[in-house]
Amino acid sequence: MPKMKRTQIYLTNDLYARLKIHAQNAGVTVSEVIRQAAEEFLRKKHRGINLKALKKYAGFVKLNEPTNAVQVIRDYYKNDVIKH
Repeated sequence: MPKMKRTQIYLTNDLYARLKIHAQNAGVTVSEVIRQAAEEFLRKKHRGINLKALKKYAGFVKLNEPTNAVQVIRDYYKNDVIKH
């Protein structure tokens, strides 16, 4: 099991009840349902972005230097950070 970070969130009573029913039907915990939903949200939100490549590319960018936005975008494509 991957290392987990404990957190606290506030849910409405109705949302919690629906999550609990879904979790029971799926045979998992409410926490697992929330983790799955968060993963799916991020997958959809960041579709087409290769985060591993982005992190690798970020190491090449120097801070506090003016950047050419067009060149940065070209570099993203060249380094496979953004898929065509």
